[in-house]
Amino acid sequence: MTATADHFVRGVRRHQAGALADAEGAYRAVLDADPRHHEALRLLGLLCARDGRPNEAMALVQRAIEATDQPGLAWHARGQLDIDAGRLDDAATAFAQATVTLPTFVRAWVDLALVRERQGRLDEAADAWAEAARREPNEPDHHLMRGTVLAHLGRHVDAIESLERATALAPESAIAWSALGAVLRRVDRWDDALSALRRANALDPERAETAVTLIDALLDRREIRVATAEARRALEHWPHDASVHHVAARTLECAAELEMAESHLRIAIDLDPRAVDARVSLADLLARTDRIDEADRAYRDAIRRQPDHADA
Repeated sequence: MTATADHFVRGVRRHQAGALADAEGAYRAVLDADPRHHEALRLLGLLCARDGRPNEAMALVQRAIEATDQPGLAWHARGQLDIDAGRLDDAATAFAQATVTLPTFVRAWVDLALVRERQGRLDEAADAWAEAARREPNEPDHHLMRGTVLAHLGRHVDAIESLERATALAPESAIAWSALGAVLRRVDRWDDALSALRRANALDPERAETAVTLIDALLDRREIRVATAEARRALEHWPHDASVHHVAARTLECAAELEMAESHLRIAIDLDPRAVDARVSLADLLARTDRIDEADRAYRDAIRRQPDHADA
């Protein structure tokens, strides 16, 4: 092993051990002997970022990109630095370059998908998740994330296909079963939806979101008595969760217990003042009971907090 290679191996080992000063010294010894050692440039750049030196980190990673004809990992590092700096567009460009120059590096496809989601470019996010799933077909999270994005796009058939694959690969994943159940509701496959949601609830009885989704589905199915029983259990388990009080109010309203429903909606709003959906539900309930002025104030409050809320 040459001295340069020895310094590089030592740098990587010390870096992995968290000994940043020792790792930096070793990487710089490599660069003293070979200023275009792109791996040392890239790793030193990431080290500098971790050490709170973003400008130096970016300069080193840019040198790494320019120092090799295989810059995939360096482009990925550039994307990570852009994410840290809040530059989503630059990060997307960097991750896209990483997928072009090193398409077998699945992490680049994953990070590209995540950035596209944050940008609201969901079609491109779905494509990136599809590529990640194609390259790592046995990784359930790729299928789960693709299915979730497709559901947001309204591509329910494709979403169900991805989510069924996720549940097949990870049958213990409550999140995957819950996501599948939510999409099955949208295509009126009620029996399958309730089966998936009950499975999710059984797998993770400590997850309030899963219980709320199940209760919502039961209400949509008009299984009021079962929904009410589930809502009571949820309230006992999560008495300080706004979403649980909101769905409990729905069950009470369906049972014509309007005063109790109003009480739970007000509790939901107190627990989460940002809960615009609960404010709209309260306004709907007030209108239903002919308290028009109060309903108008509640609708206006909801619109003030979220001007683009369609139901308000």
